[in-house]
Amino acid sequence: MRRTILLILFWGWGVSFFVACSGTQPVQDPIVEPTAAGPLRFETVAYNVGLVTAFTFLPDGRILFAEQNGAVQIMGEQGEHQLIHQFEVSRTGFEDGLLGLTLDPNFSENQLVYSYRSVPDAAGNPKLGEVAKHRFDGTSFVESEVILELPALSEQRHHFGGGLTFGPDGYLYMILGDLNRTDLARDAASPVSSVLRFWADGSIPADNPFEDSISYAWGLRNGFGFDWHPETGLLYAGENGNSCDDELNLIEPGNDYGWGVHPYDACPYPDDGTQPLLQWTPPIAPSGATFVTSGRLPEFENKLLLCGINFNQIHVISFSEDGRSVVSDDILEIDGRDFFCQGAIAEGNDGWLYTAMDGQIFRIGKD
Repeated sequence: MRRTILLILFWGWGVSFFVACSGTQPVQDPIVEPTAAGPLRFETVAYNVGLVTAFTFLPDGRILFAEQNGAVQIMGEQGEHQLIHQFEVSRTGFEDGLLGLTLDPNFSENQLVYSYRSVPDAAGNPKLGEVAKHRFDGTSFVESEVILELPALSEQRHHFGGGLTFGPDGYLYMILGDLNRTDLARDAASPVSSVLRFWADGSIPADNPFEDSISYAWGLRNGFGFDWHPETGLLYAGENGNSCDDELNLIEPGNDYGWGVHPYDACPYPDDGTQPLLQWTPPIAPSGATFVTSGRLPEFENKLLLCGINFNQIHVISFSEDGRSVVSDDILEIDGRDFFCQGAIAEGNDGWLYTAMDGQIFRIGKD
């Protein structure tokens, strides 16, 4: 049955209002049911948290998580959590704030944690984006150093990107959106509207595709999360469309993904650049993404789990053997429930999946 729907969505990094351009609910593939021995279950492990934009997992079993409001909290094995650092962030009520948090690959030796936030001006509006490193002494950040400053606009309310993390090659990666200015998206060497790649001190890798630029791939409207396939090493990222055509893209160095060629409200949006692997209309608002690698959940091994904020669903995405096409896009359901996430999703050191929504942190796995 066709029906027109007005979606008034409180999603992810702020409030999004739009009318779905296709007029139909998305058609989903069959629901994923666990196939390995033992029941898959979810449980609430923490309450009274803000909107979680990132999880990162300490070697001692504790979890650091970032909240959009600038808070960094630490959570113990029983779900107890406490504030360890409060960043000053611009908070327009939309997509800005504390948008990234990740451990250095050599954290056990150097105790470094990296963050990405929108820095406020005197009026509280965005002034710039900032990537910084912090030394963590086990209870708080005791030293901090800014390694990279990125453009932002005082009138900007959307498209700050996020997803700060280290890649398997040892470089830092993140997404920077188009600053809510489509006209800024067509400069390949600009950091705007791009996946960024840089050293842990903010400097430019010599093998980046554009000379003297941290831009790694470009022509992307905005995005919040990505991950690398554990076998092929290929990088996949979600891209947030306007009122249609959210995408999953295979990110390769130097590629143009086409945003900014046509008016921002074109729907469907013509794909003049690198073609997406998946498109969703109505949009799902892809956010956090993680591959499952621990062996604890074999039914999800080598599959990308991606949070779609607009419906709070976890998409379980399977790829072809070479990783260059999608075989299936399923929705995770456990005990009749199919809504679990509102931003971040990550596989913990314990093999459980961690997500959050509505002020609670969940974990999904098996005993």
